[in-house]
Amino acid sequence: MLGVAVAAPISEEIAFRGYLFAALTTWRGPWPAALITGLLFGAAHVAFYPPEMLPALAFFGFFACLLFWFTGSLLPCVAMHAFNNALVMGNLAGWSWQIPLLLIGAVSLAVLLLLPFARERAPQAARP
Repeated sequence: MLGVAVAAPISEEIAFRGYLFAALTTWRGPWPAALITGLLFGAAHVAFYPPEMLPALAFFGFFACLLFWFTGSLLPCVAMHAFNNALVMGNLAGWSWQIPLLLIGAVSLAVLLLLPFARERAPQAARP
């Protein structure tokens, strides 16, 4: 649970939003960067999810890019990602009353682990 609900959201958000989206934004602007990053985010999960889930994962990746762009911080993205992964893991484990505890714990731990490093800002679009 710790790996899926805390470590994966932190590492994926840093890789996809913090680096890839940031690099693509300075190249082509936020909208194409969000689209490309979202598609790559969905594709990165092809080994773990059935094909019919990949469009939803791509949309999640696209929305996370916009969240990063508009808030200027990766922390909301990490929190949303941890929330999502914890909810899925709790449901797959057949939990009921434990799910809210898992959600609170995963989001809190993921954000607290990144809080000391939260000086990043969303990238700026390339100037024409």
